[in-house]
Parts: sequence; structure tokens; C-alpha cells
Amino acid sequence: MQQTFDAKGRLASIAAGSTTYVNNFNYTVAGQVSAFSYGNGVTASFGFNAARLQLESLSYANGQAILGTNWEQRGAKTAQHPPTPCKKDEDESTRYGISVRLTR
Repeated sequence: MQQTFDAKGRLASIAAGSTTYVNNFNYTVAGQVSAFSYGNGVTASFGFNAARLQLESLSYANGQAILGTNWEQRGAKTAQHPPTPCKKDEDESTRYGISVRLTR
């Protein structure tokens, strides 16, 4: 495994031989990873609460959304979004209530 780093010493890529496993890392001002790409072209994106620097969302895409997940401040999952596109009446989004019980 070969790891490369950017000018600030942050991870830039991981590869083995001619195979790239992850690259195109983006970072927030606070130094958190906000996005990267897998070798197969899928991009992972992370959203953070600006005040608390807590992870609020995670999504995967390869030109269109594959999966999205959201969390609230206490860490409870609030939504899980299925692959798109899907018809409105076929949406299987999952919602969680304040007590972390499945509500939909």
C-alpha cells in the first residue's frame, strides 16, 4: 500500500501498484474529511454541523445518489434515503423519532 499526502500532511490517496483505492480527498476548514472518491468512481461526501463539528450526513454517489444518511445532534439516525431515482410512492425512506425508535 502506498499512501500520498498533500502539502498540509493530510491523506491524499491510497493505492497498491496500479490500483487506486481512494483519492480526491477534500477537507473542511477544521480538517475533517468532507469527501473522497473510491477507485470505482463512487464518491463519499460528509456533512458536518458547523458549530459542533459533528457528522450530520453521509452520502455515496456515482453520478446519481446511491445512499444518504442523516443524524441529529445526539447521534441518533434521523433518515436513511434509498437509491434514486425512485417514484414518490415507492420511497422507502426510514425515519427515526427522538427516542431513536423507528417511526416509518
